[in-house]
Amino acid sequence: MCPKALTFLLVASIQIYTETYGDDFTVMSILKNDWENTPSTWVGADPCGGNWEGISCDNSRVINMTLAAVGLIGQLSENISSLSELEVLDLSYNTGLEGSLPPSIVKLKKLKQLKLVGCGFTGPIPESIGSLELLESLELGSNRFNGTIPPSIGNLSKLLVLDLFNNLLEGSIPVSSGTTSGLDMLVKAQHFHLGRNRFSGTIPDELFSSNMTPIHVLLPTPLWDWASRTS
Repeated sequence: MCPKALTFLLVASIQIYTETYGDDFTVMSILKNDWENTPSTWVGADPCGGNWEGISCDNSRVINMTLAAVGLIGQLSENISSLSELEVLDLSYNTGLEGSLPPSIVKLKKLKQLKLVGCGFTGPIPESIGSLELLESLELGSNRFNGTIPPSIGNLSKLLVLDLFNNLLEGSIPVSSGTTSGLDMLVKAQHFHLGRNRFSGTIPDELFSSNMTPIHVLLPTPLWDWASRTS
């Protein structure tokens, strides 16, 4: 049996007298074991009952993990998907967090904010990221994500912030067609950051429309004049 499976079984077996819900307790114990430089307040075996820094709970469920710039080192475990009540995941500016973004993250159906800016993540953005239909902020800027932009991001109808700035993304910027989604469907997006990638082709005319009201737009060079396209 692999070490991670043994860890999962061990922490599950000792979760008896804690306020934290069983699956959440198990996942937080795995993260504590896997990551280096976790906060000094991560002591004891009860994240919800022990006031762990960066962790907020409601009714014994972990709903918020905000650990920006605390020096975490390691990878994001696929077991993160078991935090089924999680609404905020902010691990930004932990440059020691590396590896891929686990596809299982799309099981976090209550997630509203996914913030991983300025880490060391690599690999593709999960194709089904657009199934996180409550997502309001998708911030993956300044990593080393590669591959193409998943067209399914266009399904995030509540999205206000899309930050893919400064990665290794390539291909074309997806826009919707009769059978596929695209970024032109993000009519509520106010922050639209796509610059400093490796996209090919031109910026699609369909990307923005007059019913969109962006506040801050960063697009690939050459610079693109928003006003000239919407006037």
